[in-house]
Amino acid sequence: MQSTWIHGDEKHTTAVRPGSDGLTIDVGGTQFRLERLESSDPGEVVLRNGDRIIRAYFAARGDERWLHFEGRTYHFTLERAGGRSRGGEASEGDLTSPMPGKVIEVRVEEGQAVKSGQSLLVIEAMKMEYDIAAPFDGTVAKVHFAAGDMVDAGATLVEIQVPE
Repeated sequence: MQSTWIHGDEKHTTAVRPGSDGLTIDVGGTQFRLERLESSDPGEVVLRNGDRIIRAYFAARGDERWLHFEGRTYHFTLERAGGRSRGGEASEGDLTSPMPGKVIEVRVEEGQAVKSGQSLLVIEAMKMEYDIAAPFDGTVAKVHFAAGDMVDAGATLVEIQVPE
């Protein structure tokens, strides 16, 4: 199965081929051979790629996917014929929660300038802390939650105004 996913301004064409002992995943011409291992946590994916064990957390809604891996959360949208798919109601500068959880720290305030990769807030879910980082430079237009608030998957956490 081949599909194209959009992450920020980048497009990634992927092909997944199941086999009897795992998956072969091709991402932009680079192939990975993965074997799925057992996990007891919902949303957790544990894979083996050769000798390397990979732990990631995955959430999906419509044509959107969130992958939390090695301390970063990545948001992907499936590209449909004719252009980008809209998986939800969030606009271009909205950062949404990759999964249900509890906001444990808000690190920015409205009107604050932020840089790509800067930590905006931290969510606790599935016994792990997830750092929500700015995907691009901009200005925080709105912070929707405070420390201690519970959030649902897909909830808009922070709105970032995209520079002109």
